[in-house]
Amino acid sequence: MQNHGGYVYDGFESDVEVENLNNDYEDLNQYLSLIHISDEALETFINYFMNYDEKIVILWRSSAAYVR
Repeated sequence: MQNHGGYVYDGFESDVEVENLNNDYEDLNQYLSLIHISDEALETFINYFMNYDEKIVILWRSSAAYVR
C-alpha cells in the first residue's frame, strides 16, 4: 500500500484540502489526498475479489503498533 514514506511531492495536485485553518497545510493536504487514493485502490482490490469464483480471505496486517 501507499503512504509509507514522504508525503510532499513537487507538482502533486491534492484532491483533499484542509479548510478553516489559519496556515497553509500543503503537507497535510497531500497526505490526506494520498490516503484517499489508497482508499480507492483498496476498494478496487476488494471489489475484484467480490466477484471471484472461489472463496477468498483477505488478511489485513498493520505495521503500526496499537498501544492502549
